[in-house]
Amino acid sequence: MSMTNCRNKRAALGLLALLASAGALAQPVEAPLSHQHLGPATCASSACHGRVVADENARVRLDEYRLWSREDRHARAYQTLLSAESQAIARKLGIGPAHEAKACLDCHADNVAEAQRGPKFQLSDGVGCEACHGGAEGWIASHAEAGVSHADNVEKGLNRTEDAGVRAELCLSCHYGNSEKFAGHDMMAAGHPRLSFELVAFTANQPAHFDIDEDYLERKGAHSAVSLWVQGLAHGVKAQTALLRSPRFVRGGLFPELAAFDCHACHHPMDDRRDGQTAVHAGLAQGAVRLNDSSALLLIAALEVMNPPQAQSFKRELNALHRATGGGLTAIQTVAARMDSQMDAVVAGLSGRSFAPEDLRRLRSALLRRAAGGEYRDFAAAEQAYLAVETLCIELGEGESLKPQLDQLFASLEDEHRFRAARFASAAAKLPGTR
Repeated sequence: MSMTNCRNKRAALGLLALLASAGALAQPVEAPLSHQHLGPATCASSACHGRVVADENARVRLDEYRLWSREDRHARAYQTLLSAESQAIARKLGIGPAHEAKACLDCHADNVAEAQRGPKFQLSDGVGCEACHGGAEGWIASHAEAGVSHADNVEKGLNRTEDAGVRAELCLSCHYGNSEKFAGHDMMAAGHPRLSFELVAFTANQPAHFDIDEDYLERKGAHSAVSLWVQGLAHGVKAQTALLRSPRFVRGGLFPELAAFDCHACHHPMDDRRDGQTAVHAGLAQGAVRLNDSSALLLIAALEVMNPPQAQSFKRELNALHRATGGGLTAIQTVAARMDSQMDAVVAGLSGRSFAPEDLRRLRSALLRRAAGGEYRDFAAAEQAYLAVETLCIELGEGESLKPQLDQLFASLEDEHRFRAARFASAAAKLPGTR
């Protein structure tokens, strides 16, 4: 995700702002392997989701296929693999043509097993409907029938993508990765872009193929953008701790999977000194390479507002994880397992939580004080902090009135190769709530 693309969030979050309260969490529904993926073409007729314009009288828009095929970047994910850049990456990695390599197809297409591919399924469709909503074989008929509830279709394999936890895990499976599919340091060295993820920004920057109206709220309930943001952070931490405990982290040889670490801790000019330590990095030696803890740092700031004891406990564990990187694999995986269990408690504590305007101001102030104080000195953490502050300003109805200050904060992040923490801190100090 480029910082330029994130600018679209200010307009798109108007949709999310209609959702005023947090909904209950649920674990992702794992559809049985026998459920076939039928392909987007199955949904493309004008009698289904392929209408040219939305039907105002229907419970859903019915132009979802058009929106996906024309405006959603997921529809072009496979085509990206045909580019000269992608083919060059695959060549350097020695994995064959990019559009045939499993390492590429796992995230650039709905790469299910052959046995799960229905008659209209095509890999070239990219990341289609069922990559997120689950194989449609079990629910494609019932989901349009009168009297069939959303819960009924979920039981048949439909994923609850309206749920923040389910959505975060689905998105993170590609936009961060897991032990099965991961854009590792070797892939980035070959030319793959750096990955970053923030659930609200990713949700807002994709063209919505649903309207949050009475029908939607009746079927799926309400979820606030702030709840989505915090839960995205928690699931981002869980994705990292899962990677640290997986065989993927241990690749053999001298180094572990370096993509789990902070890219800019190494990739910055030599005259840009970054040896200052924050409270959670206090146990690291000078010059040590830090894990990418951007989601964790933002989550700590949020928890200090919502649940201070939980925040302190998590901060101790994050510090222990950083220190464990100097103690070997067993030490890292032991702390990662504890952190993963702690995230389960964090996620459970967010269930059903609502956020009043005063909560949003406290959250924004907590982030801005840290930003202005220089705590987000690495690009990845500063990037996450900007996205969070922007979300909170929009939710407070202050996105337009604070646009000049937000633009200045954004400008300090436009080029990650020229990022300077002092400039970011100075810009953050100009927003309300830093004192």
